[in-house]
Amino acid sequence: MKNHKIIKKYEQCAGEGNKGQERKNMKLNADKFGNEGEKEKHFVGKKLRVYDEETAQRLSSEGFGKMKKGKLDLELEEAAYLIEHRKLSGDLLHFLIKASEIEKGIEDRAVVYIELKKRGYRVKPGRIMKAVRGERSIRIRVFSERERFSFRSIINLLKRERSFIVCIVDEECDITAYRLSLFKPQNYGREIEDRMSAYLTGGRIFAENAIEHFGELFSNIYELSLYETYYLMKKGALELYGCDDFLEAAKKEQKDFELAYSVYEDLMDKGYEPKTGFKYGTHFRVYDFRVDDIHAPYLVHSFKEGSRVAWNEISRASRVAHTVKKKMLFASVGSEINYIKCERFKV
Repeated sequence: MKNHKIIKKYEQCAGEGNKGQERKNMKLNADKFGNEGEKEKHFVGKKLRVYDEETAQRLSSEGFGKMKKGKLDLELEEAAYLIEHRKLSGDLLHFLIKASEIEKGIEDRAVVYIELKKRGYRVKPGRIMKAVRGERSIRIRVFSERERFSFRSIINLLKRERSFIVCIVDEECDITAYRLSLFKPQNYGREIEDRMSAYLTGGRIFAENAIEHFGELFSNIYELSLYETYYLMKKGALELYGCDDFLEAAKKEQKDFELAYSVYEDLMDKGYEPKTGFKYGTHFRVYDFRVDDIHAPYLVHSFKEGSRVAWNEISRASRVAHTVKKKMLFASVGSEINYIKCERFKV
């Protein structure tokens, strides 16, 4: 959504860098909005109550709010929409300033709610919105682009829901949407019967011969990745020369080696083939030769389950995956490994 000028003006006013008389005046006017001295409406808890009976009946008949003894309780998202469309008196800017003191994140949810209504959806507001249009029914969680989130909270939601949509509201009030779902790799299994030896020199691992599916041919020798080397060592299939403690050496070469390796090992054990995803800005590109013997259908990037992740990291990786026609998987590493599939979604 482009150029929502009133909400952009609110965000500029609410920003720390904006000072002066204009901001003070806006705050004073906002404090007057919906106070108990106003006859038509005022805030009650986290709702806006409409007292004017004619207005309440009209809005209720249009499917907004809940009637209680002749009064109408509106969710804050509904109120923002009605004020913007002049179906309810008031100034949207002043409303948002006051509402944001009552409910954190309401300005972003208001942006999404207003846009969904414009696109013909019937919307049930809340921290998780439900939007219905024709046969399409979606559940939506709204975030600001500046917010950070933990994969643990996303996984907990996905274990209750098969999938849901996240709408990210940026500083221009544009909305970017993704469908998130749990991805469960099939367990094809893997057996390694061959044995090999390799040499660590200058941070690289070389071998004269390699086990099938491991190593890349360079001239007439093979080079193994750090992940391949450690995996084969743990399986007892590789004898490495030139290093007494390979894990410590690998951690010095790559700070997040253990995190990414746990995902590599999980996928390898299940019969997939992860290779470096460097050119895509991810930990791995992952082959499933039962599906495609040429192209890697997946990009995978690893995070600690409890880490706080910025949405621009998700946006960047997802856009690359979409551009190269691959599925983007985020691996959340905790007591177990969960894979979250992230797909761009057109609301």
